[in-house]
Amino acid sequence: MPSIFIIPTAHGWNFLRAAEQNGSWNVRKLQTLEEAAPLLAATDDFVLGLPVSAVLAQRFRLPSVDPAGADRAKGERECGFSRRNKERTTC
Repeated sequence: MPSIFIIPTAHGWNFLRAAEQNGSWNVRKLQTLEEAAPLLAATDDFVLGLPVSAVLAQRFRLPSVDPAGADRAKGERECGFSRRNKERTTC
């Protein structure tokens, strides 16, 4: 299990390191992620938490690059295409 966690806060980052043998944690407030680099050793095992906004950005879907597919979808919205009946109701 990692003994270091770097997690985002509203105004920076918290650097948490497990204390020696007593189960407590040392917490240090950082303004930027760059401040964490000198606190880490090459052999440290750590977890980097990501802000929710960064995670949500990965879930967005981009529009189709196929112009015909995009035109068809636009036409379906504008012309009242019924997905159940698979036929256009107006246009």
